[in-house]
Amino acid sequence: MYPQSIQRDLNGMARDVEVNQYFPIPKKALATAVLLSVSTLSGTAFAEGSPSDRSFDRRIYIGINGGITRLEPRTKNTGFHVGDDSSTGGSLYLGYDITKHWSVEAFAADLGESGIDRDTNNARAGDISYQNYGASAIGYFYNSRRSSDYSHGFDDEGYFRREGLSAFGRIGLGRLENDSKLPFDQLESTDLHLGLGLEYGWANGFAARAELISYDEDVNMVALGLLKRFGEASPYPYPEKPAPAPHVTHVMPPADLAPPPPEVPKPVVPEPAIELPVVYFYFDQSTLTDRAKSKLDKVGSLLVSHPDMKLIIEGHTDSFGSEHYNEVLSTHRSETVRQYLESKGYVTPGTRLKTIGLGESQPADTNDTEEGRANNRRVEFEEGE
Repeated sequence: MYPQSIQRDLNGMARDVEVNQYFPIPKKALATAVLLSVSTLSGTAFAEGSPSDRSFDRRIYIGINGGITRLEPRTKNTGFHVGDDSSTGGSLYLGYDITKHWSVEAFAADLGESGIDRDTNNARAGDISYQNYGASAIGYFYNSRRSSDYSHGFDDEGYFRREGLSAFGRIGLGRLENDSKLPFDQLESTDLHLGLGLEYGWANGFAARAELISYDEDVNMVALGLLKRFGEASPYPYPEKPAPAPHVTHVMPPADLAPPPPEVPKPVVPEPAIELPVVYFYFDQSTLTDRAKSKLDKVGSLLVSHPDMKLIIEGHTDSFGSEHYNEVLSTHRSETVRQYLESKGYVTPGTRLKTIGLGESQPADTNDTEEGRANNRRVEFEEGE
C-alpha cells in the first residue's frame, strides 16, 4: 500500500485516526492491481509480435474528464465532523504516447469540496476544497484488437494505433492543495496516486475513458473522459508482391541442316492493358499516406511515358455517414489525388485528369467488417477518352 500522501486534521488533532474508504475496492487491492498491470507489461505483453524494424509513431494528446469524488478529511476529537463527503470534480491533462505500451501525462485537477459540520448542532461550519497537480505514467496491458481486424495488421496493431478497447493502469506523483476558512493542518503536500481504467479509441484519434483514481488516503474519484490524439499512427508498410519472373522456353535446333521453312507472319498481339493501382485512405480522411504517394508516383510515370493517356479519378467511401457527406468526402479524395499528380509535374494542370466522387454507391467489399470498410475507402483510375 502506498504511503499516506496528504491527510487533513481540523485544529491539528487526531492524526492517528483511520480514514474511511469511499469505493468498495480497498486501496491495497487497487495498488496490487496496478502493480500486476506493470508486471504484465514487463512480461507477456511484450511477447506480442511485430516486425523488428517497425517504429512507434509518438503522438501528443489532450483530454478532459469529470466525475464523482469522495473527500474525507480527518475530524475526530475536533468538535467537527464531515457532513458532506461527496462532490464533483474534473481534470485537464496533456499526454504523450512513448511506446506501444506506455504514455505519460501531466494534469491539473479540481476535486471539489468536503462539507464540514459542527458536532453540537450539525450546522454547516464551512468547506475544505481539494486541487491536485502532477504527472502520471500510463501503462496499457490489454487491447482487444487483433490482426484480423485490419487489412494488413499484426496481433499488437491496436497497441500501435491506440484503437479498440484497452485496459490501463496509472501511477504517478502529484501536489495536493487545500483551501478553507476553517483552521486545518495539511500534513503532507506530495501524493502518490494510483488508478485503473478502460479506454476505447477510434481511428480518427478520439478516445473515451472510464477510470477509478485514488489521489490520496482521503481523496478518490470515479471519472469519465474524452481525449484527442494528434497526428496519424501509420500502419506498417506492407510489401508489394513481386511480379513473377517471365517463363523462358529453350528450343534446341534441329539436328539436320534442312532449309528453314518459309516465314509465317505472326499475328499482331495488342499491348496488354495498363494496370493502374488503387489508393486507400484512413477513416474520414482525404490526406495521402506515404504508401499512397508511392503508388501515385507510379501512375505519374505512366502519364509521362504515355503523353496521350487521360485518366478519370474516381473517389469512393465506406457506408459510415450520410450519402451527401460521403459524396463530398469522395470528391475531396479524388481532388487530393489530382492535385498531387499535377503538383509533381507529371501532367499539365487541367488537361488530362478528370475527377468524380461516387460516395458509397460502388463498394468494392462488404461494409459489415472493418477490413471491408477499409477496402472501400479508396480512389480508383479509369482510362478516359
